Amino acid sequence: MDQAQNGKPILSEGGIVITEWHISASGQRFAWGDLGFVQIAKPSGWLVRVLGKEGQVYQLRVARKGKPAAAAKAIFCTEDLGFVGRIQEAINEVARRRGGRREV
Repeated sequence: MDQAQNGKPILSEGGIVITEWHISASGQRFAWGDLGFVQIAKPSGWLVRVLGKEGQVYQLRVARKGKPAAAAKAIFCTEDLGFVGRIQEAINEVARRRGGRREV
């Protein structure tokens, strides 16, 4: 993961580009300053418990400031748990650099 402060991507992989200023995925681009909610949604519920963890689809979800978390839309999906970890690391790095509030 590139940690340079000069505008290079923190993560650029699999169709996602995360910089200190923007997140892009699936042809959509959002400025971090416009977002009030960013989350990787994990599958849950009784169906996951019955079927197990294999084949789970993780969603990167965002909502603009002023919108409820329930209004978040999925901008990217993957089954690759390792990739999910790298996306989360990049999001955490952006929050650290920008002084954003991180809720778990």
